[in-house]
Amino acid sequence: MPHPLTTTLLRVSAIAASAGCPAGLLAPEPDAGNHADASVAPDSNLDADLLDADTGPPLCPDPTVSSGLACQVAAANAYSNEYIGADACVQACATPPDANCWRWTQICVLPQDYQQAFNDLQPDGGVTGDATVPCPDSGSVLITCEGVGGRNTEGIPEPPGSGRTDLGAVFAARAYLEAASVFAFERLERELSSHGAPTSLRRDARRARRDEVRHTAMQTRLARRHGGQPRLPAAPPPIDARPLLDVALENAVEGCVRETYGAAAGFVEARRSRDRRFRRASTAIAFDECRHAELAWAVHAWAMARLTSGERYRVERAMVRAIADLRRADPDLTELLVRAVWS
Repeated sequence: MPHPLTTTLLRVSAIAASAGCPAGLLAPEPDAGNHADASVAPDSNLDADLLDADTGPPLCPDPTVSSGLACQVAAANAYSNEYIGADACVQACATPPDANCWRWTQICVLPQDYQQAFNDLQPDGGVTGDATVPCPDSGSVLITCEGVGGRNTEGIPEPPGSGRTDLGAVFAARAYLEAASVFAFERLERELSSHGAPTSLRRDARRARRDEVRHTAMQTRLARRHGGQPRLPAAPPPIDARPLLDVALENAVEGCVRETYGAAAGFVEARRSRDRRFRRASTAIAFDECRHAELAWAVHAWAMARLTSGERYRVERAMVRAIADLRRADPDLTELLVRAVWS
């Protein structure tokens, strides 16, 4: 019997798929037989199924925006070294021009030459945030909208932008994120052991790491099949086990929020995919991600019981901010999850 969280995410994804959200996922089939089989579980044929599948409709064209809007994105990136949560970028990427194409909404990447030109114009490499900061006068700039998911960890940056908008680039970004999750679960298992966590949590972290190794291989092969050149992240520098608060903060954001969202989005993608084999493989991967989200919530409960009231408040606020980032990028599915999971 599915875990209660898995059951909840299946229901949320069914509502989201039938409502046509999130906008960035695969378009439904023209007939009514487009629902993923919730009974699917991973098996040895999934790699072949995924690699042989038709990956669905074409990507939406990425937006060409004014250099002023691109300047806002560059400034947001310079502040945080992250793309997620940049309102200007979400404004550019959130709404696809055609509901029958594939668009990712949470990572918006500027061409490297524009980003470099912006950085070069800042005095001493600093950014003031003032509307008068100089920006490259290029007229218009292409912003690439790419996907995000999985569990990241300290020391691994978000996937680098390739400037490409084809399926090879999409799957290359996915491979990067899956590989980052391998390192994240490896660190989680080690830090859980250091802090005396139950054996069951450490065992589930080890199993999740193996899942992500398999997912990385699948996404890498898909990227290469479509002409992509995956660039997987380097292992983060070795560090001692972090304080429990730091572990809890990362787990809350990367696990309780982002992996929970990723599992639900995976089910939506599976339900809306045109190809039966791709739908089957995507469903199986989404079930893996459900287990990873369940692990995150179990770690969250264990850690919160050992933190001070002030530390618990910091963890809760970090989750609120992470949910707010998702709400800007994908309001429909996020609101469903707020009501069903994060309330």
